Amino acid sequence: MSRVILDLTAYQFLMSHGQQNVPKDLDKRIKSAIKIIDPQASDALGTAESTPPLRKAFHDTTPDSIRLAQYAVHDIHSGRTPAEVLTLADRYAPVLVEMNAHMGSTPIQ
Repeated sequence: MSRVILDLTAYQFLMSHGQQNVPKDLDKRIKSAIKIIDPQASDALGTAESTPPLRKAFHDTTPDSIRLAQYAVHDIHSGRTPAEVLTLADRYAPVLVEMNAHMGSTPIQ
């Protein structure tokens, strides 16, 4: 469910900010959204205490990290499912909050 919420929110956010060619891959959608909110998100990571959550999320977002979370959710034999879902939620909660704050009542253009 977290992945679906993230996917739909990232799509809506990008559309509301004028991006007509929204990437199909979730990792690219997330990175595009983060770059709109924080253009310096792709800069190098600082110390653990001083690196903003969006920059951490930007660097943690890879095609494989998103797929592994999805596999963990859909694989009934995976013992990692609870940990993967919690990791996904912890990583992207700040991104969802920021997208919501920046989207507000902005209609899709």
